[in-house]
Parts: sequence; C-alpha cells; structure tokens
Amino acid sequence: MYSTGAVYDPAIMRSSAAGMGRNPVYGIISHVRILGLETSSSAGSVALLEKEHLVGERILPSDARSAQSLAPALAALFAEVGWRAQDVQLVAVTQGPGSFTGLRVGVATAKVLAYALRAELLGVNTLEVLASQTERFQGELWTLLDAHRGQLFAACYRCDGGQVEAVVPAHIVSIEDWLRTYGVQQAITGPGLRRIASQLPGNAKVIDTELAIPRAAWVGRVAYRHYQQGHRDDVWAFTPRYYRPSAAEEKYDANQEAT
Repeated sequence: MYSTGAVYDPAIMRSSAAGMGRNPVYGIISHVRILGLETSSSAGSVALLEKEHLVGERILPSDARSAQSLAPALAALFAEVGWRAQDVQLVAVTQGPGSFTGLRVGVATAKVLAYALRAELLGVNTLEVLASQTERFQGELWTLLDAHRGQLFAACYRCDGGQVEAVVPAHIVSIEDWLRTYGVQQAITGPGLRRIASQLPGNAKVIDTELAIPRAAWVGRVAYRHYQQGHRDDVWAFTPRYYRPSAAEEKYDANQEAT
C-alpha cells in the first residue's frame, strides 16, 4: 500500500543542478519537471517527476473530497521535495474517463496551474494510465472503470515491457456486452473489477489489485511519453472527457424530447 505521505529521491532532486536544457530542434525540454494530478477515482493522488523519474508522490485522504484536499496536498508535496511551484514545466492530469466531479476538479486545477505557472498542459486517458502501471505485464490487457448503471468504461491494450498500444479504444459498454467480448487469454485490471468480480470465469487473469488504482506518478510518466512525441493541449480549449452525458444532461434531454 502507498503511504499518504510523500516519497522522494534526493538523487533525482540533485540531478536538476545540471540544468534544464531545451532541445533546439524539437523545442522539447530535455529535463522537464512534471506535476501529475489524478482525481478521476476516489483514491486521488499528486506527484512530482523529473522526466519519467518519480521525485515525490502524495495520496489524497480518502475521507475528504478532492476539491478540499488537492491544494493542501500539493503545498505539502512541494515543501517536502524542495520545489517551488514555478519549477513545474508540464502539468499532467487524467482527462477521463472517471468520476464526473473528480475530473472537473482535476482539469480545472490543471488549467489554472498551467496558466499561472506558464507551464505546458497535457491530459492523459485514465485507462491508458492503468495499462501503463502494469509495466512488467506482456500480452493483451483490459482496463476497466465502473461507469455505474450496469456499465463499464473499458479499453484493451497490447502491453510489452512498459509499452502500451490501444487495441480497443476507450469506450462505454454494458457489463453484459463486455463479458461477451472478454477472452480468458486477456488480463484485466482497474477499479471496475470490483463490479464484475463475481461474474468472471474462474480462470480469468486478474492483475495485482495494488495496480488497479490510477496513480499520479503514472499520469506524469504517460504524459512525459506523449510530451516527447510532441503532444500538447491548449489551456483554453482543454476539457474533461466524460464519454457520456451526465445524469443531469440526460434528464434535460429527456424533458426536451417530451415537450
């Protein structure tokens, strides 16, 4: 289990003394400092990274809403690792799928920080984060989140030594339809496992449950991989990806159709 306190590597912190060089051809910061935010699930977290190397991570208290605990956790983490907020050059955040409220909090915080710190912004898919966390797994892997209403957020990835490639992109699907799609040769991970555990075949391959919660450290690592490939998000246009309308929007649409 991960501690609610910060963990950090002094060697990584000292390595920043060599400078923050910028690649003159691609315009990519070679020693980018990353702030990772994960608020898509009930077990949120924040992390600081130097490139793909974890400097510090803090798990948000489970008994507090992410909107209340996010700012204090960030302040504590910056203090413990000895960084200033202004040191961050890339803000990474889970863009979806996940909790509607959690995604709104995380995305709004990431946008404010990126703008205020003049940092770049990059959103990553929650399901890709889950797949990347199983870095030693090889084969096809389903990543699942509970979408409620008898549905799952699901994606299937081909994993090979830390590299992941989408085989089935992120989508929303009924549990019944997903069970018909699933093959026992494929592994499964993610918080959605709790919803379907009793319906899985006895020989289903389930990845270690400690890897089934998205972590901010891996939000930062996945973002760094995309960042190196030239991906960026626009601070003003960036929004959460919910993959379906909210309950309030669905109710409004139903009322409009009835009138």
